[in-house]
Amino acid sequence: MLQPLGDLVNDETADGYVNSIWKQVQLNGDRLSLPLDTHPVGIYYNKSIFEEAGLDPEKPPTSAKAFTKACNTITSETDKQAFSPTPYGPGELLRIYLAFLRQSGGQLLNDDKTEAAFNNEKGVAVAKYFSNITGDWGWDKPEMSDNRWEKAFYAGDLAMVANGTWFYGPANDQDFEFGMFKPFVYPDGNQQYTWADSHTLAIPMNPNRSDAKQKAAAEAARWLTQETNIWGTDAGHLPASQSILESDDLRQSNVWNKTLSTFYEMADNNALAYVPRTSTVDTYQERITDNLAQIYSQQISPQKGIQQAAQGVNNALKNNN
Repeated sequence: MLQPLGDLVNDETADGYVNSIWKQVQLNGDRLSLPLDTHPVGIYYNKSIFEEAGLDPEKPPTSAKAFTKACNTITSETDKQAFSPTPYGPGELLRIYLAFLRQSGGQLLNDDKTEAAFNNEKGVAVAKYFSNITGDWGWDKPEMSDNRWEKAFYAGDLAMVANGTWFYGPANDQDFEFGMFKPFVYPDGNQQYTWADSHTLAIPMNPNRSDAKQKAAAEAARWLTQETNIWGTDAGHLPASQSILESDDLRQSNVWNKTLSTFYEMADNNALAYVPRTSTVDTYQERITDNLAQIYSQQISPQKGIQQAAQGVNNALKNNN
């Protein structure tokens, strides 16, 4: 489906991207696209709710212990929900699940991507953490509905929510001041990871396309990814171009001070965890998120949910092979 870029991309162009992101757009030795960005997840918080709870709004939690204390304080001292690992719905629960799983040394799939690798103590422990958020701890309600958490954050009813780089714009439009911090807050975590994904620009396969059009398309993709910074300064994403990342326009922007500098630190420290890619990635992700949603909404136990999720993943991967 995609045109290998080959000689359409020279070494100078290739060297212009952050290496860790550049490696993600190659498959079996072929360059298949040019990376526009990476968009990791952090934890956004409402500074007004922190103040209401008696917490320092300029000192967000940076450890699991401090994060737990902040959530418990918000729950006990205000009528707000403390934290949600998803902003939009069930589909996004996998992001923080993957982040916490990797923080504890776990993996979604085994090394050769033939079966699930989370149906174990580490995978169940993260699921229990999710269950406790809406259960024993009462940090959030056990309700699954699209955009409930995003709306609650805008309304000033949710103190903290896990969300990506793109959330800068909407958060910045609210009446309250917001902050963002790294999501390295899992109690059993001894590694630093967050979920990430990327937008890329590719050329569709077309054997009838002329060489001139191929070159023009590649040059357009190069220009969009390496010569314009509005994807960072306006949209809030972390550019994949090294020169844009180091530009004064980006480094002196409000978005850099509010979010991108923190996201850049995580990317620069190789703290980004991508969902393992297979030809059935959409299917196996759904099997996980469906069960995480049931766990989060207190419909099934963490053990059963993870067992079902792993079986669904294994079936999807088996059908792929």
